[in-house]
Amino acid sequence: MSLAEFEEKARACFEEIPPEFRERVQGPVVVAERKGHRRLRGMLTLGECVHAPTFTSDEAPHSTVFLYYGSFAALASRDPSFDVDAELRETVRHEVQHHIEDMAGNSRLRDYDWAAEQNSLRRDGRRYAPNFWRAGEPVKESDDLTMLDGDLFLEIELPAAEWDDARGKGLTFSVAGDELSIPGDEIERDEEIFEFEGPFDAESALHHEPADGDLVVILRRRRSLLPGTRRP
Repeated sequence: MSLAEFEEKARACFEEIPPEFRERVQGPVVVAERKGHRRLRGMLTLGECVHAPTFTSDEAPHSTVFLYYGSFAALASRDPSFDVDAELRETVRHEVQHHIEDMAGNSRLRDYDWAAEQNSLRRDGRRYAPNFWRAGEPVKESDDLTMLDGDLFLEIELPAAEWDDARGKGLTFSVAGDELSIPGDEIERDEEIFEFEGPFDAESALHHEPADGDLVVILRRRRSLLPGTRRP
């Protein structure tokens, strides 16, 4: 896709959004170059929502949506399955949503973006922040699952008796209709993380993102709330 075609499609994606939601938003401004992520080495930034300075605390911000054509082109060249049209539409909507939530003082989307960055670190085998998955999106018809960029996260906390039983006999559980098991001899510490290869038949409760990634199970032994309790 040429730069001119990209700019035309970016404008069409922006104008698909109802005018009341893009009030005080300018753009999209298309930058020809690619842009590296500010914190994660090797990751590219597709778009940004940048607020103009305000002079009073009660003044609603104006924002500009920037799109980095070079980043889209680089990802498309790396991965033949990268859908530029779909990613462009999602990026434009995502950045406008940042403007809306920031005006309302809602940090949910920025928390999600941070959690997605941490998940990228996990995928790369690098250090990541504990419990980052709790900022993910809920999964439809499930109280226990969250989703980040297609990966599912399930926290299982067991009281002492059930923990000991799981260590002896293993643990069986269901996710999105799939029955999965963790062998007892693989449960060694009071917190273990297990990964299962996807995809799974689950969907985000907030968007139409499918669970086309993997499942990460965080298995914990419940800590006693009684002071002075000691474990053998």
